Amino acid sequence: MRCSFFGNQRGFTIAETLVALAVFSFSVLGIGLALDATIGAARTMQRESLIRTELQSRLAVLSNRPPREFQAEAPANADAVTFSESIRPEVVRKDDATLLAGFWKVSVTAKWMDRGESQEWELSHLEYKP
Repeated sequence: MRCSFFGNQRGFTIAETLVALAVFSFSVLGIGLALDATIGAARTMQRESLIRTELQSRLAVLSNRPPREFQAEAPANADAVTFSESIRPEVVRKDDATLLAGFWKVSVTAKWMDRGESQEWELSHLEYKP
C-alpha cells in the first residue's frame, strides 16, 4: 500500500522562490531608502529650527544694546554655523520723501553649509531710538 500524504500537490519551484525573494528584497531596499530620506529631512529640520532659535535669541540680545554702530562675527559653533551681528543707522523715507532720523537696523545673519551648498538666513528689524 502506498501512503501519499501530500497527494498530487507540488511545492514551489526554485524560480518562483527566487522571484519572491527578489520582490521582497526590492521592497526592503525601497523602505530603507525612504527611511534614510526621512531621517535626513528630520535632521535638516532640527538643525534649521536650532538656527532659527539662535537667530531670534541673538536678535533679542542685540536689541537691548545702546544705539551705536556695531558689527561682530562670532566663530563657527559646533554645527559649523557662523553668526554675524550688526547695528547700523538706517535712512527711512516717508511717502513724501521726508527723511526720518533716529532709526537703527538691527540684524543677525547665520551662514552654514548644507549638502555642499552655502546657506544664509538673516533676521532683522528697525528700531526707533532717537
